[in-house]
Amino acid sequence: MFCANCGKQLDEGAKFCAGCGSPVEAAGAPPVQSYQQGPSYTAPPSQGYQQTQTGGTQQNAWQYFTGALKKYTVFQGRARRAEFWWFHLFSELIAAVCMVLPVLSILAALAFFLPSLAVWIRRMHDVGKSGWYILIPVYGIILCFYAGNTGPNQYGNDPKTV
Repeated sequence: MFCANCGKQLDEGAKFCAGCGSPVEAAGAPPVQSYQQGPSYTAPPSQGYQQTQTGGTQQNAWQYFTGALKKYTVFQGRARRAEFWWFHLFSELIAAVCMVLPVLSILAALAFFLPSLAVWIRRMHDVGKSGWYILIPVYGIILCFYAGNTGPNQYGNDPKTV
């Protein structure tokens, strides 16, 4: 007779395999779970885009855009890179569509000025800089590409964990 777990030949009347230590099944007896095997584990269903490694939840692109519009006068706190870039992408697309009529273009520029300023300042806060850094054009744009400070900083909690 051979071990069902490792295939080693078993001694006559052995209750455990000498090679792997798993219990020996008697002929016709129900299978015995090996002590070598851990408990069965089924991974929870994947949350896909909604779950991050840090435990916070992400939003979809449109939610970042509308969230930035809702916080159009909030100049305190921090904004993730995703919020910053999705807001600017959608605002530029909307402004491009509005260029059909010059009046709509002017209205779009006025409508997006304050929310754009607010999200830009919050983005500077996320990398640990003052909002005044947006006045340094090239440096301000470069900072927008950097990952934000991990954990809380002087401007608030990490938006990835909130």
